[in-house]
Amino acid sequence: RLSYPHGRGDERVAAAAARHGFVTGFVADARAVTQADDPLLLPRVEPTAASPGAFAVQMARLACGQLVT
Repeated sequence: RLSYPHGRGDERVAAAAARHGFVTGFVADARAVTQADDPLLLPRVEPTAASPGAFAVQMARLACGQLVT
């Protein structure tokens, strides 16, 4: 597993990661994972630090397809 620095990754970076044996990688893209996603460019959501309740709301919005910030 690889989490790209600052959440930045693209096809070029994913190809380099694959050459070095990584099979999954995560970028900062606040959305749910889909079957069409490249395993080396999977989105991840930064959890809010406000409270456990705020995190729950953030995840519920994500599940409903709403923009998560």
